[in-house]
Formats: sequence, C-alpha cells, structure tokens
Amino acid sequence: MPPESPTRWVLACPSADVSSGHAKALKLEGHLVALFRDEDGALVAVDNRCPHMGFPMTKGTLQAGVLTCHWHQWQFDAGSGGCLSPGSRGTDLATYRAETRGQEIWVGLPAVAADLERHRRSLDRAVFEASTLRAAKAVHSLLDAKVSAAEICRIAALRALPLREELGSGPITLAAVANVLDLADLPLEDRTLALTHAVRTTALEIRATPLRRPEVPLPPGAASGREKAWIRGFLEDREVSAAERVLVTALGRGAPAKDVADMLFAAVTDHVFNNLGHTLDFTRKAFELLDRIGWEHAGTILPSLLPLIANGTRHEEDMAWKRPEDLIALIREGEKALPERDNPSGRWKGENALLTALLGEDAKAAFAGILNALNGGASYAEAGRALALAASLRVARFHPLNEFGDWDTVHHAFTHAHALYRALEAHPSRELARGLFPAAGYLYLARYLNVPKVPLPHEGKAPAPACTLAESIERRDVDAAAGIVWEGLTRDPSGKPLLCDLASAAFREDLGFHTVQHLEASVRLFASLEGHPLRYVPLAGLARWMAAHGPTPRAVRQTVTNAIKLQRGEALHE
Repeated sequence: MPPESPTRWVLACPSADVSSGHAKALKLEGHLVALFRDEDGALVAVDNRCPHMGFPMTKGTLQAGVLTCHWHQWQFDAGSGGCLSPGSRGTDLATYRAETRGQEIWVGLPAVAADLERHRRSLDRAVFEASTLRAAKAVHSLLDAKVSAAEICRIAALRALPLREELGSGPITLAAVANVLDLADLPLEDRTLALTHAVRTTALEIRATPLRRPEVPLPPGAASGREKAWIRGFLEDREVSAAERVLVTALGRGAPAKDVADMLFAAVTDHVFNNLGHTLDFTRKAFELLDRIGWEHAGTILPSLLPLIANGTRHEEDMAWKRPEDLIALIREGEKALPERDNPSGRWKGENALLTALLGEDAKAAFAGILNALNGGASYAEAGRALALAASLRVARFHPLNEFGDWDTVHHAFTHAHALYRALEAHPSRELARGLFPAAGYLYLARYLNVPKVPLPHEGKAPAPACTLAESIERRDVDAAAGIVWEGLTRDPSGKPLLCDLASAAFREDLGFHTVQHLEASVRLFASLEGHPLRYVPLAGLARWMAAHGPTPRAVRQTVTNAIKLQRGEALHE
C-alpha cells in the first residue's frame, strides 16, 4: 500500500472571493479554514478556530504578517501559525498551504495521519498543562477520527506515569473509564466527557505527585528465583527502595506478567485489607492498564505500587478487627485451611448458601461458608464473585438514615471485593485467595449499615419509582433509584440502555474518585451476572450511590460542551 500523501489539494473558492483586508470562512472536508489575503496579495490559510478559546480567526485581523484574534488578543505568525502571545507555549495555530490556480483558490489539507498526530500531540500537551479544555478538544477530535479509548488512555498514561513516586488515582481512573466504555455504548459526546474526566484527573495528579529517583537493577549475577520472597520481605519491613531494585531486576530479566502479578498480589494480601482495600484495587487496575498500553511499560508503572503496598494501613493493627469478635484470628485460621489447588470454574452450585453466610450475623459462619464453598467445588474466582455480589447487596440495602460518610464504608467493601474477584479471575493463586477472608471480615463489620435493610424490588417491597434516573439525582431521591433500575431492566433485559443511562448520568457530574470506582465495579459485575436473578443489584446500588452523591457543579461537563462546539465550528461568543 503506497504511503499517504502529506497534502491533499481541494478547491476552496473563486479567487475573487478573497480580497486584501478581508477574510473568508470555509469548511473543507471537515476542516474549518480561514482564508486571508495580505497587503502584498499573498494568500494565508489557517484553522478558523483560535487555539485558545475557538473564536473565529475570520473575525480577527492580518497586519504585517501577524494574525490577531480579537477575543483575547492572542497573536500568531501568519506563515507558521506560531503563537506570539506570552504564556501560550505549545498553543500554535494550524496553517495550510494555499495557491491560486487560474481563477480559483486551492487549499492543501494535511493527510489524515498528520491530523491525527497533531491531535495526539495536543492531548499530550493537555496532560502536561492540566488543561481541561485542550484535553476535551483533543479527545473529541481523536474519537471522531475513530481512535480507540485505549489509545487515548495510553497517551495520557505515558505522559503522567514516568518517575512518579506513588501510583495515584489518575491512571486508575484511566483504566476504570476504559473498562466502562467497553460495556456502555455511549454516544460521541458522552465518550468525550468520560475520557476528559479521566485525562483531567491524571493531569492534575502530575502536579501533585512528587517525582522519584528510579532504582537501578541489581548487578549481574544476582540470585534469581528468590525475587518473590525478597519483595515480600522488604515490603513487610517497609523497605521500598530494596523491593524496587528486586522488582526492576525481575522485569529486566523478562519476568512474565503472571509471575510479577503473583509477587505483588502476594505482598498485598500479606496484610489485612491493606489501606481500606484500595491497594488491591490499584494493583489490579495497574495490570489492566498495562493490558491496554503494553507490558513493555511495566517498569514505569509497577514500581509506583510499592509505596502503597508497604505504607498502607494494615488492619490487623486495628482494634475494630479484634474486639468484640477476633476477626484476625478467624482470618489466620481460614488462610491455613485454604485448599492447595484452585477448582475449575462452572461446576459449583452453592452460591446461595455462601451469600446467606456472608450477609449473616455470625462471623464464624461467614468464614466457614468460604471454606465450604471452596471445598465444595467453587473456584477462587467464583467465591470472589459471590463476595462481590454480597458486598453490592450491602450498598443496595444501605439505609440513608445512616451517617452520610458511611456510604464510603459499604463502597470500600464492594469495590475491594470486586477488585479481588477480578484479580482471582486473572491471576488465581492460593496466596491471593487469602484475600477472601479479610473481604468477608469487612463485610461483616459493615453489617449494621443494613439495619434496617432497605427493601429491594426482587423482594416485592420496594416502592415503584415516580421519577427518572436524572430526576432522582437532581432530587437526591435515593429511595427511587433501585426501582428505576428494576423497571429499566424489565423494559430491556439486555441492560444496554440502562447501562448507557447510568454511565451518562455519572459522567455528567464532577466525578469523585469513589464514584468512578463504583461505576466501573458495578457495570462490570452486572455484565458478569448474565442470567442471574440478582443481576440488577450492582446497578441498583450504583443508582442509589449516584442519587446520594449528586448533583454536583458539573464544571467539567460545561468545559467539554464548549470544546465540542469549538471543534464543530459553533460559536461560543454569540
């Protein structure tokens, strides 16, 4: 296949249409072009949108080779498009070739590949500058050109991650939003909004997260085969630098993802519910992000997990886990009794019994229920999915008369259990399966938040909703939310319209990180429960969470709306 020509010439207009001192606005094959003729009669063709805020350049002036946008007085070199205004580094105006052919003016548009590369550079710059408007314009242009969400996440992640001291919520948000977009078929505008949220979160973290000095691999001849034990031992003693040297040595030797995941998840589950479960979720999302951007970037991402693992709260030191019920002793007993081998999935039929045990008032019965399930044929991942479903029931049954901050308690139980389920599905191991017991313990500690239990539709007790999902969020009508989900699935059992409604409603808000986590875990668990009688529960919990936490100022949505208008050539100033 021949290489793409760098320029494609298109007929713009009759030559007489562009006189000196005047400008003409044109739309040529999707490009918004401003045509000028300077004092010497030479043609100037530029993008008709000022790269600052999109004001039409045709409403500006061209004098002595300088183009001036009259909205904020930004100035550009008419020949190169280079911006001459202070504080605008990297904000140049796209220029095009233009020539007269007989009585016609022809404009040379860039090849599609050149356009895409310009948008990629703009997105990279937006992350560097933490510019939400620039990010939204670049994301919209890339999506409109059929660039995948995974590629957009890759650009943002690779700008944000190098040499960061600790993995933050930005890259995790990138992975979570990409997971949601895999399942919710959102229109272009909503996909732009979703990815702009993720890119913006990532960009803001660049300024807030300290840089680190990367550790170098151990010298040649360092013992191999001991990396896992060494990493766990160093992280146990909170020796992050030593653990990093071992990790980068293993990666340098070409350790496969499976082995590296085994090392890190074992270290995470060496302690109880590390950092309220966030550490396990971040670790799983880091591997999911690498699945999207390439394992070759593991050395950039994975070392930033080590401070989280080493320094996170270890809840075996928390008195709530020891009195009045000694959950730590039960966890240690359960760990010792774990089956040595994982069972194959698809044969286990005891989920109802495990759900009953996990949601009951007896901690010992909950731990025994996990062991009974595993000894009765459940795979590690199947037990993890049952835990995630039980935790989603905690959210769906959360009584709004509880303290508002306790939404976070049921949230942590759910998102951690879901992350554990996904980790066991992708990287099953006996050491990772130890995490089933702390997850059950936290679920037990949160039981009082379902007293009294909010009735759910499948129990025949929930009131019929009298409003839409959007109205429930505007009114903070938590009680209506579960019924809205139930009715939506009754109308369309595939759940596709409902998923779009929930995702769109979530992205319209100025998302906090917990909402992103909750959205991603809910829609993915829903997708994994096809044919299950409680399939709706994760989405019911999500809808109740959104109603409780909305509405928000929606500033990002306004910026994205403006960006889309600018990319389409619509005016903001009129």
